[in-house]
Amino acid sequence: MGGSRDWGRTTAIIFSDIVSSTELLYSLGPERNEGVRRSHLADLRRALRDQGAAR
Repeated sequence: MGGSRDWGRTTAIIFSDIVSSTELLYSLGPERNEGVRRSHLADLRRALRDQGAAR
């Protein structure tokens, strides 16, 4: 178990979920549901970017 490693950065893996997504799909329909999904992902990207995260 040789020397130490200096990775120099932190890596995080983010998981997210839209609660009751199947029910949402059935109540909104596929097109409106896709809009909700895209908005959710855009909000996540924005929050990560605001914290200085890189893709």
